[in-house]
Amino acid sequence: RLLTDPVPQPPPSDAELLLAQRGACSSCGEEWGPGESDGDGGGDGGDGCDGGSALAAFVALPLRFLSLFSSRICPLRYCVALQCQRCCYRKQKAPLPRLVVSSFDFSKRPICDAAAEFLTGIRSTPLIHVPSSLYSRVPSLRAAREAREKASAAVAAASSSSSSSATVVASALLAAAARAGRSHLLRRGEEDWWSLAELEDDLFAKGAFASLPSWLEAVAAKASSATAAAAASAGKK
Repeated sequence: RLLTDPVPQPPPSDAELLLAQRGACSSCGEEWGPGESDGDGGGDGGDGCDGGSALAAFVALPLRFLSLFSSRICPLRYCVALQCQRCCYRKQKAPLPRLVVSSFDFSKRPICDAAAEFLTGIRSTPLIHVPSSLYSRVPSLRAAREAREKASAAVAAASSSSSSSATVVASALLAAAARAGRSHLLRRGEEDWWSLAELEDDLFAKGAFASLPSWLEAVAAKASSATAAAAASAGKK
């Protein structure tokens, strides 16, 4: 699932996470333990998952000895958990949704392979709800939201018009938006939902978002023109 909730402050320590996860990797569920091959914590640590009965050993270990195993524990910054290196071996990085929502921070942070695959897969899906506080801090994003609101209202008005010509125009605009993967931008009541791709492109003024404001303005103009023409035609009758 997409995580946008703030991390508890102060964040939990590795020791607290280990106990909360019952000494196991949060992804594959394998338990960590000293093992026979790398009990001194040196070397590359293997795949980080020994299996077996590690829980009791970890609970009994004095916290000062946790550093012996730190090389075998990968901090999963995306969901604040600990994973073994087998599940996090690629050392991938990506912007975290929670930081995007809270401070429009797109700095790339360490994430596990599963999180990287998930975030890549949903990058163009509007799953991020932007709070009003963020609009006040990012003028370009606020302007884009206002353009969305205007365009969605204009299309809705044309769609509900009694004139068939206006509804045809509205249907054509919605169909074109769907083909471009932008249909969500014209849904009323959803103006605060954005995709990671849209937000990141807004920050760097690149990609599809660079042309988004002008596209929304054109949609609003076409829909409003169709509605106005329909109203004028009806007034002459």
